[in-house]
Amino acid sequence: MEELKKFLNPVFFVIVIICFFLPFFNITCQQQKIASITGFELITGTTINTNGLNKGISGIPNSQTKFSKTKTDTVSPEPLALIAFLIAVIGLIFSFIKKFSDIGSAVAGLLGGLSLIFLNTVINDNILGKVQYVPLAVELGLGYYISIILFIILLIYNMYLFFQRITHKPSNEVSIE
Repeated sequence: MEELKKFLNPVFFVIVIICFFLPFFNITCQQQKIASITGFELITGTTINTNGLNKGISGIPNSQTKFSKTKTDTVSPEPLALIAFLIAVIGLIFSFIKKFSDIGSAVAGLLGGLSLIFLNTVINDNILGKVQYVPLAVELGLGYYISIILFIILLIYNMYLFFQRITHKPSNEVSIE
């Protein structure tokens, strides 16, 4: 079990860090993807080109839509995305320290998962609040799903290991005969 713990925690944290380079959120209009935002773009900030928005409007020529001009909206850096990324990096570091591996990785899983849940609500409010167009939607991307699932797995697995270590702690009492 100890060998598995040495291997699983770092691998899970590395996968979470890699997931920040995958799409976290997809912006869709009438079920067609018009933009993707990766976790790394959420950390650094990015611009979204809404020129592709008129592709999702069926039956209306480009010249008749109010979105026919090239328009970009900026997405400012999100502190919650940065926090989730830093928690994954700190969790990776803690996974190599034997004394803090269980509880440190469990706390990192909890805090990372919570920050991603709160990030979802913030992104929905920010993006959908800027554009007042009804068919526009924000969908969760593959990177977001994998990251949050791995944070939850890290929390549960390391809490299990922590409680196993506490309940099966060898006693230091030596009997003298």
